[in-house]
Amino acid sequence: MNPMLPSLTGMKMSASHAESTKILLLDPADEIDKKLQEAPWQTEATKNAFSMALRDVLIPLSGNHSRPTARVLSQWQNPSVAAEAPAGTCFTATAGDEQLHFQSYNEIREAIVDGRLSTDDLKQSVAEAVKKLLALARAAAASDADWQAAEAGAYPS
Repeated sequence: MNPMLPSLTGMKMSASHAESTKILLLDPADEIDKKLQEAPWQTEATKNAFSMALRDVLIPLSGNHSRPTARVLSQWQNPSVAAEAPAGTCFTATAGDEQLHFQSYNEIREAIVDGRLSTDDLKQSVAEAVKKLLALARAAAASDADWQAAEAGAYPS
């Protein structure tokens, strides 16, 4: 196994970790950027935020989105995939001026190994996808009284 790549296994995240080590559902985009820019690339899967975000959130979401029975919003654009990506793409990464379209987590790992995708480019691409995904949650929260009541109850002043 390439030491630059995390394995496919992971562990549960803990809310007991410092605030800077976790992304909250309603974090603003600048806070997500800050947290992810400060996160180092870890070769141990249980410590690699980018690998876990891909494997456990972004790629499964892409799979659910592409199912014919999936109910999606009419304005929904999969945050992990470029609009012009070929069918079957589960993640689009930007490497320099080029967009790379992947159909699996293993393809992404292979692209890092063979040098088509740097870990810095992958970190940036994951960060952009996470920001797009959470922007939908923030928009829903801002316009929905139930969301606002749940947030007020969960995070009292």
